[in-house]
Amino acid sequence: MPLLFLMRLQHVQLPVRVACPEEIRSVSVLVAIGLIEAEIALRKPGAPYASSRLVMVLRITEHGLAEIAKMAIKFGAVLSEGPVRHPVG
Repeated sequence: MPLLFLMRLQHVQLPVRVACPEEIRSVSVLVAIGLIEAEIALRKPGAPYASSRLVMVLRITEHGLAEIAKMAIKFGAVLSEGPVRHPVG
């Protein structure tokens, strides 16, 4: 679920690479609704986001941070578990 992925992103050092196809789909949704900024490099022209080889989440936007705050209040906790991410540095 993209919003749970967004909550996990707040616990990693950004920018971060994402390679898992499910997470790449979450990134594409979060970018489309303006909650994060990311670079999505396609393998070949016309390939869908889920086929991307390299996705880099650059930052969580102000709207994204507001959404995280709303979810934290609503659910009473912030999720921090999930796949290990590799910071870019």
